[in-house]
Amino acid sequence: MKAELEDQSLATDSDAPSDLKQRLMRIRDGLTDGLIEREIPVRLAFLAALAGEHLLLIGPPGTAKSELARRLRLAFSEQTYFERLLTRFSVPEELFGPLSIRALEEDRYQRQIDGYLPTASVAFLDEIFKANSAILNALLTLLNEREFDNGTQRIKTPLVSVVGASNELPQEEELLALYDRFLVRYHVAPVSDDGFSRLLALRGRSGASVGNPDRLAPADLQRIQSGALAVTVPDEVGALLRAMRQFCRDQQIPVSDRRWRKALFLLQIAAYTNGRSAVSVWDCWLLQHCLWHKPEERETLAEWYEERAGAASPREPERFSKVANAWNEKLKEDQARVSHKTDDEGRPLFKDLKGKATIEATSERRKDPHGYHSEMETVHHEPITSPIQYAEAHISGRVKSVEMHANQVSLFIEGATGEMESIDTIIRGDLWLDPTFAVLAVRNLQEHIRRAERALSKLDKARKGFAKLPVEEDFDIGGSTEGDIGLAEESSE
Repeated sequence: MKAELEDQSLATDSDAPSDLKQRLMRIRDGLTDGLIEREIPVRLAFLAALAGEHLLLIGPPGTAKSELARRLRLAFSEQTYFERLLTRFSVPEELFGPLSIRALEEDRYQRQIDGYLPTASVAFLDEIFKANSAILNALLTLLNEREFDNGTQRIKTPLVSVVGASNELPQEEELLALYDRFLVRYHVAPVSDDGFSRLLALRGRSGASVGNPDRLAPADLQRIQSGALAVTVPDEVGALLRAMRQFCRDQQIPVSDRRWRKALFLLQIAAYTNGRSAVSVWDCWLLQHCLWHKPEERETLAEWYEERAGAASPREPERFSKVANAWNEKLKEDQARVSHKTDDEGRPLFKDLKGKATIEATSERRKDPHGYHSEMETVHHEPITSPIQYAEAHISGRVKSVEMHANQVSLFIEGATGEMESIDTIIRGDLWLDPTFAVLAVRNLQEHIRRAERALSKLDKARKGFAKLPVEEDFDIGGSTEGDIGLAEESSE
């Protein structure tokens, strides 16, 4: 009775964000207890279940795939569990229950579904791609719509999540729709050499440990999913998703629109359960486990993301570098501009063959001064020039524009430095991310900061160069500097 009251209070009293995160963390750690090198698939399975999605485990036998699914059910209270190994000869009765003899006597086609997949909340389907056409359509509807056609009735099912497992990827085209129903995918490898000693030290000890008060009731799941819908997606995350979609196209990785939509909701769930009101660039680490079609593509996606991870706007250092280069090119142009000197009457001056000033632009001389019949040639005199003197407004406009960009870079460096200092809180304290990713994140942030600092140094050089341009009072070169600023901005695109 006491346990029932506790469960009811959990279902009716909403957790504060920090309380919810601590509660989920205790469940997550309890599910992981006694497993070696399976922290990431446990986190992914739990997160997928919270989002109402399914997890596919690809890997050889004996890698704890079934154990992971059995543990997942312990995260939820009053949940039924179903498990089945499929073969080419599996029949619908094995998954959906036998036909009801009494119903047949009444000319009704109906199954006895109690204790079978249509009444399960968490299920494990081993060798799922051995599902044949006799069970495939019903399985697809159950996974996607959470509905099951029992005779003439379509009934709602309590399904939270299915963990599927296979030693290999599907080869038949009719199985691709089933493959696509699993939003989260993970390749499970045998324990590494480093983890083998810890595996032996278990000496048969196994079993998850999740306290009953922490387990999630259906109302808790509904509250989490409803709260996640209010989580916002900042512009920098949207830009990263668009860039990742284009990368998938370039790499010929097929990702359906439905998968993108479901993956975004998974990110919203991740942010909400971590107590945040907006999706973070860091949450996008999870996408590598949602978008691959072949296992080797996960590493490709991870490398692409890791190159851009670190700082709120990963492409900013590249933009800063382009802007700095544009302003230095503009400085060179200003420094190279010269004016043609004139005499008192305003006529342009040239340097003749003897180095003296003249108003004549050309002169003639013999090609061979010692030859009596040598032909004459025309020689063009070198113009006499001096550096252009600029109006103070022109110079100050240049300097202010460069300083504006330099301030943007400085703010970026300040923000990235602060983010790097709090990386342990952001990543190591995250419910779902791989804690070892913090090391890589710090390294990427350091590289972003170094690139931004190089851009800042170039901008400082340009600022000093513009400040040293020769000045002539009340001199106007005929236009504002707005067009030049536009050129710098345009170069950053």
